[in-house]
Amino acid sequence: MRAPYTRPHGVSHLFAAYDLSEGNLDGHIQPTKNSTERLELCRYLHSLYPPEIRSR
Repeated sequence: MRAPYTRPHGVSHLFAAYDLSEGNLDGHIQPTKNSTERLELCRYLHSLYPPEIRSR
């Protein structure tokens, strides 16, 4: 069964990650969904933590 609605202006995609230890939800809204946007989110999440925490 097809959906009874259209999306004439497109959709947005939310890339998010939940930090269980801090209770934070970090994310980015992107117009497309591909591996480049996923890598951008991973790099952003990686930058949130200092090097001594990243190496654990």
